[in-house]
Amino acid sequence: MATSVDSTLLIGLPEGTPRIKYTTMRKLKNLVDKTVKACSSDTSHNHSPFIVAKDIPPTILEEFDKIYPDKGPRLSANIKERILLLKITSGPGHETAVAAVEYYINRELEKMNLDETIIISGSTRATGSTSVKEPDGGFTRGHHSWPTLVIEGGASESATKLKMDAQWWLESNESITEIALTIEVSRDSPTITFQKWERPVKRE
Repeated sequence: MATSVDSTLLIGLPEGTPRIKYTTMRKLKNLVDKTVKACSSDTSHNHSPFIVAKDIPPTILEEFDKIYPDKGPRLSANIKERILLLKITSGPGHETAVAAVEYYINRELEKMNLDETIIISGSTRATGSTSVKEPDGGFTRGHHSWPTLVIEGGASESATKLKMDAQWWLESNESITEIALTIEVSRDSPTITFQKWERPVKRE
């Protein structure tokens, strides 16, 4: 199946985000390494920190985990549409904002004696029947594998991209996520925009 321009994974990506046809994970890793170097040396932030790979195989997650047994690029994938989206880098402002939000939420959980019931799960992967995603941060109930609260942030993503991320977490069929927090860190002004998204209430 060819990559659809209407795929929600592709909405709101920075202009110039590379889109390639998948061949092997080794070749994709080489491109990831080149992108990391390009982004780290680009003070004008002209390089997109994302890579889109189309025509991925059904075994993409196994291949990814074999190359990246520990921490790799943040991934999102739609197995049905055969699209993989890798988030290669994130700026220090973005990482600091996500870590700060996790810290303050966890502190409130401690005050309510819930810190052993709802735990920080960070970027732990959530897998659905046709798609998979790793958040920038999150909290999970101890006996669940899917986060109840996620945090998505970035300095390169548009507000539209962050909105689509939140929508994925709240509307996926298998999801039990109740709240998605988005953090948009502006590179043009000293501004951070927080938004809270909640699961729609089902009407009887």
